[in-house]
Amino acid sequence: MRACELFRETAGEWGDEHPSEQDDWVGLFTEGYCHALAIAVHGLTGLPIVSLMIFRGRQRFIAHVMNEVDADDYLDVRGVRSLIEILEETEYDPDTDDFAVEYAKPKNFTKSRRFARITPEIATLAYEVAMRLIRHENISTV
Repeated sequence: MRACELFRETAGEWGDEHPSEQDDWVGLFTEGYCHALAIAVHGLTGLPIVSLMIFRGRQRFIAHVMNEVDADDYLDVRGVRSLIEILEETEYDPDTDDFAVEYAKPKNFTKSRRFARITPEIATLAYEVAMRLIRHENISTV
């Protein structure tokens, strides 16, 4: 389903629900477009963008992109959560892997071919979800 169709079909049904209560939104912003939501949140709040890196042997990959709320908490489409909660939803294996959280800038994602391209439709969706997320989590805008 195209992003604009998803927005039209679900936005009217949303009411004032937290974004985590919409499976379509959670899927979109955890499976390929988490960077778009993190960029939108950063633009609205100034919260730093961070990448959750997983190291598996010689491999290094980004498992998730989110915003740092404070030293122990991070914000993604599911709300403010601890790093442990977020790690549990990734491919991280504590027996074999290491991880790190690294600061990033929007250009790290918009100029890289490794990430899904943020179309105007996705940017609009990310902004709308970010606004609702910020309101529900009581995070100040800049």
